[in-house]
Amino acid sequence: MKNKTCFGCSGIGAYMPKFLVFSAYAVITVAAFSLSGCIREKTKKIVGFSQTENIGPWRIAETNSIKEEAAKRKKTYDFLMTDAQGQTSKQFADIEDLIARQVDVIL
Repeated sequence: MKNKTCFGCSGIGAYMPKFLVFSAYAVITVAAFSLSGCIREKTKKIVGFSQTENIGPWRIAETNSIKEEAAKRKKTYDFLMTDAQGQTSKQFADIEDLIARQVDVIL
């Protein structure tokens, strides 16, 4: 079996590194164009407010104050509010969601 060729030494093996580089370039390019459709057009700034819970006079006053300020500025800002209802894991998920929505500020 003298004519048996090694994959890494000749034949298709000689073109494999170039093919892998081209494939990686193609995947990155396609991914970049795909993700560009996910970027929102910013017409207003978006403010996200992640409240840990809405229980007790201080938290209620804080939430009401922020809502009032958001209402005053609704022509300039969109306001998103979450309430984790005392669950730390839910607040983490709420903040991750606000980040995914590409908010400009998180309070």
